[in-house]
Amino acid sequence: MKRFTQTVIAALGLAVTASAFARYDDDETRMRVRESFFDHARVISVDRIVAMENQPVSREECWKEPKDEYHPGTTYRREIEETTPGSYNNTAVRTEVVDRGGYYTHRDENRCETRTEYVPGSPRTIAYDVVFRYNGQDFHERMDHDPGSRVRVHVDDGYVEVAE
Repeated sequence: MKRFTQTVIAALGLAVTASAFARYDDDETRMRVRESFFDHARVISVDRIVAMENQPVSREECWKEPKDEYHPGTTYRREIEETTPGSYNNTAVRTEVVDRGGYYTHRDENRCETRTEYVPGSPRTIAYDVVFRYNGQDFHERMDHDPGSRVRVHVDDGYVEVAE
């Protein structure tokens, strides 16, 4: 009886494990086992990707800018009463506009502006192009660090990707 129970438990364990890794194909009704695991691949080459880091340099620039300003003159109206000589109630009112001309003043105004220029600085590594070999095939990956002589990969149903 003990042997029978162990056999049943082992069969159920295999069935559960197989169903956890099983996948149905859309166009077929048969079930196949899906392989997913981690492994290591040998690194073939590592190329640094370098960018020049530009440094900002700010400086203040000043200059004199001419400024002309117009000051308008005064304009006013005045009424002048004129009487005709020899008549008693024959007066006329004449309106006169007096315009005293304006004038210009000239002065130099100081203007300043901060300007920023970017000059090339030191080179900086921004990424690494890595070529690694797994099962006789070469794969390319861009990474943010140098992986060294080997890289950890995730193999999922034949698809290989870096797992770091």
